[in-house]
Amino acid sequence: MTDQGALLSAASLLLAVLGMLYSLWHSSIQRALDFTPDNACPDQDREHYFEAGSTLVVKAVPLAVVSAALSALFYVPTCWPIVRTSLSSIDGNYQPVWAAHLAVSGVFLALTVQAVVRVMALVRQRTALNPERTSVLAESNGDDE
Repeated sequence: MTDQGALLSAASLLLAVLGMLYSLWHSSIQRALDFTPDNACPDQDREHYFEAGSTLVVKAVPLAVVSAALSALFYVPTCWPIVRTSLSSIDGNYQPVWAAHLAVSGVFLALTVQAVVRVMALVRQRTALNPERTSVLAESNGDDE
């Protein structure tokens, strides 16, 4: 197995960079999620629609893609041998560096899940803010009469 100390350092550095990006972009992602559709003001919805789309494309999707790619290419393949070795030798041979690597990987995977959930929420939010929905709503209200 590779040098676990170097692996832990690299994993921690990647987590720190991703965490920094997440914290920098979190407020704008949350702001886009907080927009509420207003059928009475389609111009405001149009503005929010484009802002939500921009946030989705420029911040949320890259964050989710990078974290998912790093999880798939780096964390999962390195964690599996650690877990397998740990389970096969439950004789009290505790490895603190391995435990720390698994903890960092767990936090990284949680951040990845959160980023993907935010992307899905922004897609739903952008759909709700679509300015075209007001014309569809108006047409359906006119058909009911």
